[in-house]
Order: sequence, then C-alpha cells, then structure tokens
Amino acid sequence: MLLNIYLGTTAISWATVFIFSAACEKKLTREGYKFVKEKKSLSEKIATFISNVFKVSIPVYNILNAIVILCMGDKLYGYMEDYLLEQGKIYKPIAEELNNDCESEILNEEKADTYTASVQKTRTEKTYDEMTTEEKLAYLQQEKEKLINQATPQVENPFTLSKRRK
Repeated sequence: MLLNIYLGTTAISWATVFIFSAACEKKLTREGYKFVKEKKSLSEKIATFISNVFKVSIPVYNILNAIVILCMGDKLYGYMEDYLLEQGKIYKPIAEELNNDCESEILNEEKADTYTASVQKTRTEKTYDEMTTEEKLAYLQQEKEKLINQATPQVENPFTLSKRRK
C-alpha cells in the first residue's frame, strides 16, 4: 500500500517537473531567449540525470516540489529566468537577424524613429471632448479658416487682369 502511494506521488512529481520544464523552455523561446549550447561529456550528463532522479524521488520532497510548482508556477518561472540569465545559460539576442549590413540597421532605426514619432503625435493630440473651451474655439476657428479658403476660389484683382490684356 505504501509502495503504491510512493510510486504514485513519484510519478505525479516526475510528470509535473517534466511538463513545467517543457513549458518554461517554450515560454523562454517565445519571449526571444536563446539557449547557450553546452558541450557536456557523457559522464557529466549521466551525473546530472542521476542527481535529478534522486532529488525528484525523495518521498516528501517530491510532493512538496509538485505542490510548489503547481501553486507558484509564475514566480518560479521568473526565478528560473533570472537564474538562467545570471548563469549565462540563456541570452536574449539584440536583433533577430544579426547582419553586418549597416544599411539594414539604419533602416530599422529609421522605422523605429518614425513609429515612435507617430505614436507620440497621436498621444499628444486631444480629442474634441478632451479640449477646454478655449482650445475648442481655437480649433474651430482654424477649421473655419480652412473651409473658407477651400470654398472661395482665389480671384485675381480685376485691375490686374485688365493690365495684362493690354
């Protein structure tokens, strides 16, 4: 009976650890992180595997580990992200495509500058409802002048026309 409970909790703990590890890896790659490829020997890989198996198979630890992962997954993910960055096991590339072509870098900077300028422009403009009464009057006056200039054709002075005909 106790053996069945132990095997059940160990299996649940293993499943939780594997699923959480895979989810963290997918989330890190989705956020743009790249993993540093480590060259480990076969003996180092076996030692790491045995250490992980031993840790996850400890009877009370495996239950607590699964509970912590299930209850505090987001905080644990943040801790793992910080830890992996400090250890140098992951990194975030500066640009998606590392080109040494200066023109593409300049174009990317220009696009970013125009985008930020347009965002700032839209943020600084107020809607009509957000304006004060003085701002509304000034805005309406400007619109009135624009409409008057568009509606009336520019007619030359008649005296100048007669001078041209002569």
